[in-house]
Amino acid sequence: MPKTLAEMTEQDLRELVGDAVEERLLEILVDPDETAEIRPEFLETLHAEHKKVLDGDLGRDLDEVAQEMELL
Repeated sequence: MPKTLAEMTEQDLRELVGDAVEERLLEILVDPDETAEIRPEFLETLHAEHKKVLDGDLGRDLDEVAQEMELL
């Protein structure tokens, strides 16, 4: 590929811009956490908290909170 913009053909420029756009889109659209692993201890904590919510030991009823805030 030519070294300067003036030496580039239209096709060279298209390839250069295309590569730059593709690289940037990948940076923006790819989720960096997609390949992250969740530690087993954290997963256990999440399950325990979820069980507490389901059992009514954690969290509050949304309608109750809305009434307290005079939203209903």
